Amino acid sequence: MSVRPQGIHETVLYGEDLDALERFYREVVGLRMVSRVEERSRGFRVSASQVLLVFRASVTRRGHPMVPTHGATGEGHVAFSIERGAYEAWRERMVNAGVEIEQEVQWEPLDGMERGRSLYVRDPAGNSVEFIEGEVWPA
Repeated sequence: MSVRPQGIHETVLYGEDLDALERFYREVVGLRMVSRVEERSRGFRVSASQVLLVFRASVTRRGHPMVPTHGATGEGHVAFSIERGAYEAWRERMVNAGVEIEQEVQWEPLDGMERGRSLYVRDPAGNSVEFIEGEVWPA
């Protein structure tokens, strides 16, 4: 048996306005909300094995009987894989939702491997949200 992680189960971002973050990840990104702790957090299902959690750091730093304290300041980052051929649709979705496109990157080939492209936006808390079409990191 290998003693190493099999994947990342949860990714956490922080922001104080949970209602705005809920609207962004539900309505703009299209994720299904699976958890709502009113003043503390929201949870969104990304895939069968991945969850995005959004916490209010000012609350999580106070502690909780079930989990250790945690929190971060400053902007975080999350990158979502998107289906090949869907890049323009995602770009249009962001523009139609009034979300500013911060940057677009066509990744340069690396060691003979063609790489994909990325679309970057910001969520309401200022976290960097990337949508990646194709491969960016060598397997």
